[in-house]
Amino acid sequence: MNRQPEIKISHTTPTNSIIENHISKIDYCDSLSLKIQKESYISNDEIINQVFEFPNWIKALFKLRNFLVKPFGLDTEKEIGKPSNFYAVGEKAIFFKVIDRNENEILIGETDSHLKAYLSIMQVEKPTYKIVYITTVVRFSHIGGRLYFIPVKPFHIIIIKNMLKKLHKTLQNEYK
Repeated sequence: MNRQPEIKISHTTPTNSIIENHISKIDYCDSLSLKIQKESYISNDEIINQVFEFPNWIKALFKLRNFLVKPFGLDTEKEIGKPSNFYAVGEKAIFFKVIDRNENEILIGETDSHLKAYLSIMQVEKPTYKIVYITTVVRFSHIGGRLYFIPVKPFHIIIIKNMLKKLHKTLQNEYK
C-alpha cells in the first residue's frame, strides 16, 4: 500500500541546525520535512545523490532558467559533481559545495553575485520515527537577488516537495 507522504513546511530553520553557524542574516527560509520509519537507514549523502537525480521536467526548468539569466551575467555553466557515498567539507556534492557537516546534517551551498544559497539535509531521530528536513536559506546580495528569486520561489517549493516525495517512495519500496 503506497501511502502519500506527509510533508510539512516551515519558514524557520530546524532546532540545532548548523545553518545558523554559517549565515548571520537570512532573507528567505523554508524547511520542508518528511516523517520516515525509524528503521529506514539512509545517509544524508545518499539523500543528496537521490534527490538531485532530477526528472526531465525539472531539468527543463533549469535549462529555461539558464537561458533567461545568461544575458544578466549569471553563472549558467556550473560544474556538476559525481555522486559519492561521502561528501567531505569543501567537496562538490552534485550542484553545491559542502560547507559543513556533522553526524545528523550536511550543509551545502553556493555563492553567486546576486545571492548566497544554502541547502541543509538533516535527520532528527525521534523515539518511534525519524524526520528528514530539507531546509533552504538565502541571503540576497542586492536587489537583483530579490528580483531573481521572485519567479524562482514557487518552483523551488515544488522541486523540494518532489525531492521528498521521491525519497518517501524509495524508502517505502525498500522496506515493504
